[in-house]
Amino acid sequence: MICLALGCCVLPGLLFIRNFQQIVMDENLCSAISQGDIERAQGWLNAGASVDARFDGSEHCLNYAIQDRNIKMIDFLIEKGVTVSEEQSEQIHWIRAQKAKQK
Repeated sequence: MICLALGCCVLPGLLFIRNFQQIVMDENLCSAISQGDIERAQGWLNAGASVDARFDGSEHCLNYAIQDRNIKMIDFLIEKGVTVSEEQSEQIHWIRAQKAKQK
């Protein structure tokens, strides 16, 4: 047992399980994003997945929506508060410009 400030104690195994559960939720969110499934992505966010999840701990899930040029998914993630890097912002702007030209 590990005791933290304010008398809060946790068992190391429970902490591991909680971290594992978060990883599973985040990776399922990334899977939904990569498949363009907004409804499923919303479900994983409701379950506690992080909007800033990274697949396998490395690839930011927003990148899947950017790679697919999925504006609906990009807008959904932005609405949910995803952190957008400067590079991602430039890519999103370019995608929007390309989509506007197609209309």
